[in-house]
Amino acid sequence: MKKIFLITTLLISTFSFSQNLDDFGRITLNSYIPEDLKLTPDVKSLLTTKLNQISSNYGMGGTSLEPRFIITVNINIGTKDIIAGPPQMIAQNIDLTFFIGDALEEKIYSNYNVSLKGVGTNENKAFINAFKKIKTKSTQLEELTTTAKNKIIQYYETNCNQLITEASSMVNKGNYDKALYMLMSIPNICNDCYTKALEKSDVVYKTKIDSEGKSLLVKAKTIWASAPNKDGAEQIKYLLLKINKNASCFSEVEEFNKKVEAKLTADEIERIKRQEIENKREHELALENSKNATEIEKLRINAYKEVSVEYARNQPKVQTNYKVYWVY
Repeated sequence: MKKIFLITTLLISTFSFSQNLDDFGRITLNSYIPEDLKLTPDVKSLLTTKLNQISSNYGMGGTSLEPRFIITVNINIGTKDIIAGPPQMIAQNIDLTFFIGDALEEKIYSNYNVSLKGVGTNENKAFINAFKKIKTKSTQLEELTTTAKNKIIQYYETNCNQLITEASSMVNKGNYDKALYMLMSIPNICNDCYTKALEKSDVVYKTKIDSEGKSLLVKAKTIWASAPNKDGAEQIKYLLLKINKNASCFSEVEEFNKKVEAKLTADEIERIKRQEIENKREHELALENSKNATEIEKLRINAYKEVSVEYARNQPKVQTNYKVYWVY
């Protein structure tokens, strides 16, 4: 029987990327073509497209902040025949194995093998001819993705308390954004664990805005003590605008803000207030005006996701290299 081992190497590169909030917290698969397959860019592009289609067809497509869960392939050429021309053709019999796994845990959750034949005037075109025949919907692929999804859910359910404990340790270190990122990365399909993570996120988020609010207020008061004038007031106003209105210190912020405003001209006050409205309009007005409990819940969760996404966006992009070894 063949045994399959997945070896992973994490490489760090720095480039920006975007993230859809709706994708955050879902089980998504990162399509990856191993470098050691030595395929040309057009063949890699075709294979990647096929992998993306498979993920999408079975509800696991989307944008991933980190390439933890992957769908990848291994290629084994059985025979290669030269067909006399003109033109001379190459015919290849290929065994293509799909894998879905967890890069961080170095586990393969499911795999599926399919045999293909490709013919072309060169090896590259023979690959393209073969890979165009890959079906992105089948009973076997449904089983591949379903098995993997169930094992991913099982992982979170088994390790739920540990993951929440790790997030708590981040809070103790003052790393609130990473804690929220860890909690909100738990897929919402993991019902019990997701509920626990969301409850913990409430606490983390409140601790975050309280801590950051107090820090900003102290900084503002320090500036005011050294420069109780229009210039100091200008600096202070923008600090105070960053304090969340739900922070425990917000009433103190409002009181202090009155002292600061007294140093500003009417025009300056109006300009800064317009900026404040612009900065907070979307979130605050929605919270104040919405009477729909479902919408309020969505806004609350999105606030946590926004912190998580921003945290990930400011991290070096993690790109994962995978090597699959077959042992008999």
